[in-house]
Amino acid sequence: MKTVCLVLGLFFFGHSYAQDSLVKVKIDSFAKSKLSYENLDTFQRYLDFNSKTYGWSTYLSERAYFLWQQGINDSAVLYADSSIAQFNRLTNKNALDEKSLLQSYMVKGYILRTNKAYSQSTQNFIKALEVEKKYPNKFISYLRAAMANNHLSLGNNRKALDLYHKNIKDTFYISRSQPHVVTLTRLGHLYMKNYLNNQDSAYYYLKKAENVSYTKDYTSNLPFIYANLGSIFKGANIDSTLYYFKKSEEQYSSYEIITNESPSNSDMAILVNNSFVDIHENNYDKAIENLKIAISHLEQNMDNKNDRDILLDAYDHLILGFERQGNFKEAGVHLKKKEAFVMVFHKQELESELNKLQVTFEIQQKEERIKQLQLTNELKDAEVERQKFTMWAGAVIAGLVLLGSILFFQQKHLNQENKKIALEQRLLRSQMNPHFIFNVLQSLSNMIVKTPQKAEKFIVEFGSLLRLTLENSREDYVELADELKALTHYTSLNSETGTPFDFKLMVDGVIDTSRYFIPPMLLQPLVENAIKHGISSKRADNLIELEISPYGQEFLCCQVRDNGKGFKKSGLKKNKSLALTIVQERLGHYRKPKGIRPISIESGNGTAFTKVTLYIPFILD
Repeated sequence: MKTVCLVLGLFFFGHSYAQDSLVKVKIDSFAKSKLSYENLDTFQRYLDFNSKTYGWSTYLSERAYFLWQQGINDSAVLYADSSIAQFNRLTNKNALDEKSLLQSYMVKGYILRTNKAYSQSTQNFIKALEVEKKYPNKFISYLRAAMANNHLSLGNNRKALDLYHKNIKDTFYISRSQPHVVTLTRLGHLYMKNYLNNQDSAYYYLKKAENVSYTKDYTSNLPFIYANLGSIFKGANIDSTLYYFKKSEEQYSSYEIITNESPSNSDMAILVNNSFVDIHENNYDKAIENLKIAISHLEQNMDNKNDRDILLDAYDHLILGFERQGNFKEAGVHLKKKEAFVMVFHKQELESELNKLQVTFEIQQKEERIKQLQLTNELKDAEVERQKFTMWAGAVIAGLVLLGSILFFQQKHLNQENKKIALEQRLLRSQMNPHFIFNVLQSLSNMIVKTPQKAEKFIVEFGSLLRLTLENSREDYVELADELKALTHYTSLNSETGTPFDFKLMVDGVIDTSRYFIPPMLLQPLVENAIKHGISSKRADNLIELEISPYGQEFLCCQVRDNGKGFKKSGLKKNKSLALTIVQERLGHYRKPKGIRPISIESGNGTAFTKVTLYIPFILD
């Protein structure tokens, strides 16, 4: 009987083992080949034999992809999230399922972009990019393009520009006609006056896009290429504007407003440009009717700043059409509507920027509190350990000495870290001067009423300064280019809101600012002191200079000069600011140049100059 049971047990065990092996072979054959919508259910049935086996993350990711392709976005997101969660639950992670994360994050990124959640969409593309770097699939430029499109929608034009420039250098990516033409068109669009205001570069990339469109036989983008070319010449050469707008209309000849369909905002851009041509050909009624349609549609479907620009063009053309008709009353009515729209748009944009900054600041404060709490707990734990060892001092003197030394250096390190964090917080508070922020916001409120276009630039510059300051304050070393960018925003805003002055930045040509990394927030206090003590409302030639040059192999020599009245040597100590004191204390945590003071101050002893020299350590990327 025992023999029979043993034989049966071995039979069932062998059968189960053989079945599991067969299932794994089948899973491998499916997962390593290209899964399709038709064989996905079969793949699932094999996975059902063993719920603990690998492959589930891959299946869920593929299901998310096919649902997204069918436009079932809510379900697609659920499957993508399940795929990511399934992978994170795996004890023994494998490359097959890890690769599926790329697709899951991409699906989420594209769906979130469709839902206008551009920031969240970008975060998912960044996560997909991390997987792409580990398992290269030649998706990197497509991910960069998706992130660039998000930045373009958010108004982060510089970030979008950088990503498009990287893509245009990817020979594999631009070997395909559509990505090549679209990237060139986006670059031209970004360089236009409403964005980066470099018309020559805009013209260069748009003409190149036109040429590639015909060379590679991809003409779908030509209506928008010609529309942008026409916009470049608007106000400067009306004949060129009309010429390119007509070419745009020719390429878009099949376009027609149909009442039971929903045209896109891109359709509206073409319609607005065509109306401009109609006005100059005296077809006023047709132009006015189409412009009213465009304005109504755009006001209800406003997605981003590009849509705002199309709407403003529509208002401008409509006002022009009424003026050409001689109907100045209607022109005035729509001018007021345009001004009201601009006012509301800028107010909403300002509130959005301030809300984002507030959220970022609160997150940073929370992280700092957590860090402080961790440090406090570590110090308490260290003290408890020290007391335990002290109790056994009589029995283990040699061990006590050793352990006491370890605790001493550990506590010293923790104290230094705590002091460093406190210094960084004090310096951050000194940089986020409430008086300076109040002046900026006061100036913004005046600009929004009087010069709304200038207010938009001011908002972007203020937001960039605060974002860079908050981000850089959390790092031990930051890119020199970012530190100088924040400094440029800071001086520009100070000059706008206070006594005007010129700021001159001179960086030695051997220094690649994108490769040099320095401790953050050391330069700004020096410039702040120069503004505070060296700028006079009685002078029209106020000047502050920052010169950066290499000093040896480990330091940068940074000199901040102003042409103020200076002060006597006896007053150097008296005029030393709290910010300079904190900078000097922070420098104590880094290596120092031999035979020279890390920071020094010179003045003309009553004559017109003050110079502060600072030697900052750097690391190279």
